[in-house]
Amino acid sequence: DQLVYAGGVAWADVLARHAKRVVVEVNDTGIDLGTPPIRGNIVAVIARNTAPTDPPATGRPADETDLMIGRTVASLIPDDATIQLGPGGIGAGIAAAIDRPVTIWTGLFTDDMATIAERGLFAASATTAYGWGGAPTQRLAENGLLRVASSTVTHNLNTLAGLPRFVACNTALEVSLDGSVNIERIGARTIASVGGHPDFCLGATLSPGGLSIIALRSTRRDGRSTITARAGVVSTPRSDIGIVVTEHGVADLRGLADTDRARRLISIAAPEHRNRLALEQPDRPGSA
Repeated sequence: DQLVYAGGVAWADVLARHAKRVVVEVNDTGIDLGTPPIRGNIVAVIARNTAPTDPPATGRPADETDLMIGRTVASLIPDDATIQLGPGGIGAGIAAAIDRPVTIWTGLFTDDMATIAERGLFAASATTAYGWGGAPTQRLAENGLLRVASSTVTHNLNTLAGLPRFVACNTALEVSLDGSVNIERIGARTIASVGGHPDFCLGATLSPGGLSIIALRSTRRDGRSTITARAGVVSTPRSDIGIVVTEHGVADLRGLADTDRARRLISIAAPEHRNRLALEQPDRPGSA
């Protein structure tokens, strides 16, 4: 039997082609997403006996705030767009709010994105490096509406920049007042790796008619503002961020100087944090 990748390809195809020896672990309970065959010097195949389980969650389900943000983001997406979505509550909120045909080109495909196809709003097959879902994602693959490809394809900057009206819809842990984005750390705690965040944001910025959107809640669980004077780490630079959305509105940063960017970002921060942020603007006389 032919051995294929389970769940996603990502960079595994590159590793398999260049490795001196390849060991394949087979999971007979995995769902079939129509992934390509494994090419390389396969020296061993190991069976793994695993009972079928539901796929791991890709984040908390969307609540009313996520749905509100999702509706705002969806209203910014142009007709005939190709979109990239992230997982989690806000990604689910955006997917639920899509009301016109779109094409999906993303790093991680989830069941929330499959609901767009279930509503008849897929303009073409979706392309992804990973599939992270259950029956809805599998049905999509069986119907020929999901292509799982290498990250050398899905994250390729020239390819992304060549997609007309490519809209990258991502989230963040923090957005600084100049528009820089932190998706990695809060204080000394590492939350996530950088992943494809900068790739998709830059690709959307370079795409003809494209748009790089960051959507996030205005506060964290502890009540602290996600709009900050300075991001703890810069994962994606300010030059690759076009619009920031919170439940309090839209900050269009395109073509603006840093002072104007700060004003717009403060206007969509949580109201209780706006005065402090205004005093912390880096360009203010006497600010650190």
